[in-house]
Amino acid sequence: MTQGEFIGLIVTVAICVIAIVLMLLGWSHRKKRQSGIQAPEQLPASLTEPRAEGEGTYVVTTFAGQHLERIAAHELGVRCAAALSIGDDGVSVYRTEAENFFIPAANIAGITTVRGMVGKFVEDGGIIVIRHKLGETSVDTGFRAETRTVHSTLLAALYKLAPEIQTHPETDTTAAEHAGNASGHHPERTA
Repeated sequence: MTQGEFIGLIVTVAICVIAIVLMLLGWSHRKKRQSGIQAPEQLPASLTEPRAEGEGTYVVTTFAGQHLERIAAHELGVRCAAALSIGDDGVSVYRTEAENFFIPAANIAGITTVRGMVGKFVEDGGIIVIRHKLGETSVDTGFRAETRTVHSTLLAALYKLAPEIQTHPETDTTAAEHAGNASGHHPERTA
């Protein structure tokens, strides 16, 4: 290795180390700024019988309607393999690389599907988004089901659970109609 190559290697390593340190500092400052956001509820000791369950990827939790503004506090910004279990009492989120949490049915403000959230972009309507409250903060939690069948099953169960329905932003259909179109049937609306 020549002296010029060695200097180039040192400069490259230094730039990489500086970039990593800056990313870690940014993540740390984001968590500190968001520390006032209430932590999600822990899983209850007992849950109702699930209406639907499915595996996939926990995408992220963002501020409501701001799908590029990741919430880092309480490990909500950690994308990982996960499973959803939907019962009459709410949605249990089981994550492999972060704490599990629970979204009570009473806190759910709506269900929709989107093409992408920060760090993950897929086909139209490929990410299920649950809008809910963490204390006074409205947030959107994204989940990508591992198959289209699981996606449709989870979406139909969430639609029945949610007190309000939002429209699917890309097709102007409700989330349930979108799930029905994807699976070839149209679930009945219930109020």
